[in-house]
Amino acid sequence: MAAPPLSRTAGCGNRSRIAQQTALCCLLALLALFALQTLWLDPPTALPPAVALAIQALPLLTFLPSAIKGSPRSMVWLCFVLLLYFIVAVPHLFLPAMLLFGILEVTLITLLFVAAMLFVRWHRHERTAADQEDD
Repeated sequence: MAAPPLSRTAGCGNRSRIAQQTALCCLLALLALFALQTLWLDPPTALPPAVALAIQALPLLTFLPSAIKGSPRSMVWLCFVLLLYFIVAVPHLFLPAMLLFGILEVTLITLLFVAAMLFVRWHRHERTAADQEDD
């Protein structure tokens, strides 16, 4: 006897949860990388390090509560903000003194972007499947 075919949305709840957790881990790692770079590896000279870190981290910190809750709308907005961080991060790849930092920064931003987008997509599929089951 053949098993019933899996629907397209089978397992979306688990996938969306994994994507949310991945996005949250990448967000925290990116914030830690910024703190490490600003406070220890390459402190700024024009501003106090705490002010520079606040300028760099506050936009991302505003998304932390909604990333913990799993708000799809906030994750979409996080992706828009990440595009600006990506624009700033890419030139770091071309500076020999910041090569390792640039690679880590671009990698974390890209992983966070992809995980947030996958969370939004899979969460939508999960909601659609739940609505169809209710009918």
